[in-house]
Amino acid sequence: MQPEALKVIIIGVVAMALFGASFVGYIAHLKRVAPATSDPAWQLTGVDADKRFAKLDGRANLHFVALTACFGVMTYLVFDAIYALRVMLLPEAVMTFPISHAFLVLAAMFAGAGVACMVFCAWARRRWGEDARWYISYVSVRRYGCDYERLCRGLGAALVALVVLMLPLGLNSYVQVRESGFAIHPFFALGEQVHPYADIDGIATSRKFIAPNGRTRYQRDYVVHFKDGTRWVASNLPSGDVDDRVQVAETLARKAGVTIVEEPIFKTGDVYN
Repeated sequence: MQPEALKVIIIGVVAMALFGASFVGYIAHLKRVAPATSDPAWQLTGVDADKRFAKLDGRANLHFVALTACFGVMTYLVFDAIYALRVMLLPEAVMTFPISHAFLVLAAMFAGAGVACMVFCAWARRRWGEDARWYISYVSVRRYGCDYERLCRGLGAALVALVVLMLPLGLNSYVQVRESGFAIHPFFALGEQVHPYADIDGIATSRKFIAPNGRTRYQRDYVVHFKDGTRWVASNLPSGDVDDRVQVAETLARKAGVTIVEEPIFKTGDVYN
């Protein structure tokens, strides 16, 4: 796994844990300010109610997935246009490696789910009529104890806000080999780092490295050492492509006038900061 990808995953796990805790807190808040209500004439308990809910829940899940896919595709098309514009506005370079399209797919998926959350109840009422109102009441009373429609809107808005926050960070992540030097803009950095080729002290490569879990992994990687003591690991390349690593390392070695040194193995500290 790429070191930069590992950092993103760790931060993502922490973010999701905080999101989960916030979700629980939001439900507790809604129970106070918007408790669950229902039509007194509706039967929400008992075997018949549970059977009706099970039938409607399957339909609700299918509709939610369809809405998520629909809005996700539309969002992806918008994100892809922004992505193309961002790449176009980058400085001229010999080679440019923006963030992988997989990031756009992930962001669009979360944004699609967020929008689907916000419109789901209104969509269901329009499509199912009385069944939708009964279903929303059942979920409000039996599952969450608060206004389910308001909960969906709040959850959806939070997901969209998360994407709006993460998208600029992702679109601003790139690596460029320019005529003037080597430019790096990590995922969470506010500005790029530009290293003139004269600052490259050496480049090492190995097909083996020791992962943080102690296991030996087999995959060609490169470590570029700079004279200020910092380094850049080719597996942090936003594209994640192994062939791109080779191309970048060989180009940097040629422009810096250094030889790529073969190492028997990279230790964990050589690849992971």
